[in-house]
Amino acid sequence: MEIESPTLTPTTEYQPTSVCHVVAVPYPGRGHVNPMLCLCDLLLSKNPKIFITFVVTEEWLDLISSDARESTGRSNFRFTTFPNVIPSEHQRAKDFPGFLDAVCTKLEAPFERLLDGLEEPPLVIVADTFLKWALALGNRKNIPVASLWTQSMSMYSMLYHFKLLQMNGHFPIDPSERGDEVVDYIPGVAPTRIADLPTFFTGDGSKVLSQAIECISIASKAQFFLSTSFSELEPLALEALRPGISAPIYSIGPAIPFLRLIINDSSSSSGARRGDNNINTPADQHATDDINYLEWLDSQPSRSVLYVSLGSFLSVSDTQLEEIVAGVLDSGCRFLWVARGDTITSTSFIRDNMAATTMGYYYYYSESGGQIEELVTRQEITQLVRKLMMEEEEEEDSEKRGSGSSTNSSTSTDMMRIRSKGLQQCCLKAIARDGCGGSSDRNLDAFIGDILLHKTKRELRILEDACTGRG
Repeated sequence: MEIESPTLTPTTEYQPTSVCHVVAVPYPGRGHVNPMLCLCDLLLSKNPKIFITFVVTEEWLDLISSDARESTGRSNFRFTTFPNVIPSEHQRAKDFPGFLDAVCTKLEAPFERLLDGLEEPPLVIVADTFLKWALALGNRKNIPVASLWTQSMSMYSMLYHFKLLQMNGHFPIDPSERGDEVVDYIPGVAPTRIADLPTFFTGDGSKVLSQAIECISIASKAQFFLSTSFSELEPLALEALRPGISAPIYSIGPAIPFLRLIINDSSSSSGARRGDNNINTPADQHATDDINYLEWLDSQPSRSVLYVSLGSFLSVSDTQLEEIVAGVLDSGCRFLWVARGDTITSTSFIRDNMAATTMGYYYYYSESGGQIEELVTRQEITQLVRKLMMEEEEEEDSEKRGSGSSTNSSTSTDMMRIRSKGLQQCCLKAIARDGCGGSSDRNLDAFIGDILLHKTKRELRILEDACTGRG
């Protein structure tokens, strides 16, 4: 049987003058592709002589917008693909354990063929932590590997210290019976109820737990370790893990597109348009695509907008979605609805009613997942939305009157707002590039410096071997 070869897309030719060739390969999922793209944007913004080859499946390249694939203005960034040897992105949620197993067993061979076909070997491979084969492959090729962890470091610590859950009788466990018990012994992690543990540890999520733990174990031995968290957010978790990770840890988060726009001081915008199917890409390729919804939000009265998002991994049936849409519209409330582009065109009812309303703003993207089925009526949705928004109005009125009669619910909401603002300031502090720079900015500089130092050492070894006749 003929083996299909990886292909380079015609976006950009390799630049032999680049001081550093980086190959970036994300796990094929939105929450992994996006952070990897943001990391690439950060690297390029720091050193324009870095050249990045970004590797995805053919299907994922199609999911990335055509504008992004053109890599406008980028002479040092290109996409390359390997064949669709894993289950479709549109089906992965239906059998997630099978999808993860395919990623762990079927992508290595085509990726190795891709590496062998490059004009010049990369100086470093930046691979998602869940691509557990990347480190062994890099070692065989004598190419250092940087493992990119895209979830919280608290989550990493829970997986890394999984045996503590077993030792304390908290795995396996039924959250419905013992959900209020508290886990307070994971290094760097605040006390957490069993019911609030990540899904890896309960229900169907436990089916992929062994794979996740193996990926964690391998990543701790990589030459470099990158985290999309940041020091100001998870200082205890980061410090607790340093003894167990042999590589230097570079926390470079938050790796999200909007903060990249702040870094690049991009103030122009044309907004997210109805019908767009864009996935987030390096900031200067899409800086004008994502801002209008923020301008729309700023123009609305305080506490008047409902946020609606059903996520990108699981989906509901068309019948259920019609009920949700009708319920939200019947409430008469303003709303911001974030959804896949194909969601809003899935039925004529949804398409026509969403297009007709002037009460909401829609920001679309493209990706499909599995499907969940449990019908909630439009009347229930309407009642819920009105109840939520009425509580907001009552709370705001109470604050304006200074009555001090806030309910426990409103007090909790106030605290959530305060903490959200605090998180925003921490994010901005971490990525700041003025003065001495933020923690993430400094870590990014350190990572680039270390991989360039590795290049220098490698060149010196080659020169030494040549001089001594060992080359």
